[in-house]
Amino acid sequence: MIMEKQVYEVRGAYSIGTFIGCGCLAAIWFFFAYRGWENAWNGVLENKIAYGFTVMIAILLAAAALASLWQMRRPAYRLELGADNIKLRRHELGSDRIKRIYVSEEDIPVIGVLPKKVGFVPNDYSFKFSKDSEPKLQELLGWAQANNVQVVHKKAERWL
Repeated sequence: MIMEKQVYEVRGAYSIGTFIGCGCLAAIWFFFAYRGWENAWNGVLENKIAYGFTVMIAILLAAAALASLWQMRRPAYRLELGADNIKLRRHELGSDRIKRIYVSEEDIPVIGVLPKKVGFVPNDYSFKFSKDSEPKLQELLGWAQANNVQVVHKKAERWL
């Protein structure tokens, strides 16, 4: 059966909540680093290590906030469903290279495509449909069933 290519507009899965959460946590850790500034230079090595640790955590959280802001502001991109492959952004995966597809149980579900030989869903393979997601999701699930790709419906888990 020859299937024509189906093209959908999708957006990244990150929300504004990730940006706000990481930004608030970064501000708190920068406050801790500011408070530890005086103790860091009184000659005790443990204080310098603690100060360096708080600054490092604050910088990492600020970088995560900026990365999520950048991800959130990226333009929509295309999901192309071929007869036996998926193309997202510049990456193309054959159905034989997909371990499973995760679908979250939300109003606008987040879809994650897990490639084989990878332990987590890469950022470029995690997305939401831009508009009218239900029929598009059903077509994606039909594609997965036709190509023997396991689909897992589960509650969305986030690290933040």
